[in-house]
Amino acid sequence: MAVVDLNRTSCFALLGLTMHGPFFYYGYRWLIDTFTTITGPPSLKGCINGTLITGGNGSSEAVAKVQNTFLRTFCAGFFFWPVANVLNVMFVPATKRVLFVNGSSLVWNAYLRLVNSKPLSETAEGTAYSSFL
Repeated sequence: MAVVDLNRTSCFALLGLTMHGPFFYYGYRWLIDTFTTITGPPSLKGCINGTLITGGNGSSEAVAKVQNTFLRTFCAGFFFWPVANVLNVMFVPATKRVLFVNGSSLVWNAYLRLVNSKPLSETAEGTAYSSFL
């Protein structure tokens, strides 16, 4: 059985509570009002940098990690979020949409954590693992 790293888990939970929760709450309010979005790249960069820096890594490693993983994770978001949003708008009642987005965000954050947990040497372009991991 794997040992849970409480320090890493608490840092990830803190980022989720202080960044992703408010970001998506206000982001969706804005999205409903304007029907456009430009929130993806800043949120993704913030998440990658935030998890690396709070995990004890320096800013130079965070910059290198963003350079190696940003495009891959950004493209994965183009597959994940449109499906989640279509399901949300088509099948979820308006009063439950924020809850659905919170659940989707939990899945997305787990994916981002998986990407960020890989050593920098494994995240370089041209490695053998899947292009989305």
